[in-house]
Amino acid sequence: MILKIEKGSDNKILRAPCKDVKEFTKTTAALIKDMKLTQVAAQGVGIAANQVGLNDRLAIITVGVKKMIPIINPYILEYSEETNVAEEGCLSLPGKWAPVRRSNEVALKYQDAHGKEIVMRFIGFEARIVQHEVDHLNGKLFIDRVAATDLHLVAGNKQKDFE
Repeated sequence: MILKIEKGSDNKILRAPCKDVKEFTKTTAALIKDMKLTQVAAQGVGIAANQVGLNDRLAIITVGVKKMIPIINPYILEYSEETNVAEEGCLSLPGKWAPVRRSNEVALKYQDAHGKEIVMRFIGFEARIVQHEVDHLNGKLFIDRVAATDLHLVAGNKQKDFE
């Protein structure tokens, strides 16, 4: 089932830190399936549970050419010192894009759909996706990371929208 995506920079659901997933049940598996369908329908590369109205520390990220994996209770262990700036957008802020500085590489500890703990390194665009989705789970949006001097670059917005 395709889920409704929460929208808005002042949306309380998007701004609340998510709680750890404690049990890995059929409900968790169904949520993962629905989030993947929703991500595909929205043409996104990642989606967090709070974007579909749930306060669970669970996200779906795209790796490789179209493989979507769930990351549950993710925690970034390490950020590379090397960074880059690239334009980001968000399913919860449609039509808004801005340059965001992110680390080029991250080491992520997370659990898979069965609760198995995994540590994996992500590089480049995949590292950007991971950082964006973990930010969501922490109650942050990409606009929170846009340099004040670049706020005017966010399409369809005036600087006052972010103050």
